[in-house]
Amino acid sequence: MIGILQWALGWLFTVVIVIGTLGIGWLFLFITRWIVSAIILKIADSISENIRIASFGVALLAALIMSLVGTVAEALLRHL
Repeated sequence: MIGILQWALGWLFTVVIVIGTLGIGWLFLFITRWIVSAIILKIADSISENIRIASFGVALLAALIMSLVGTVAEALLRHL
């Protein structure tokens, strides 16, 4: 579910943040993507009964962990 939401809405939220910050969101795209991932997690929490996220801070921490694991996995796959 999170992957589908990220695919369907992630780009839209990123564009809105970049436009809303007058391009600063583009300069700090890694922070923008981190915040968008946390927003997607909170949306998944509200849609699904199986996912429970206590607060937006917890969603930010989870998004950070997810991005770190994804980055490490991608780097490992490139070296194979």
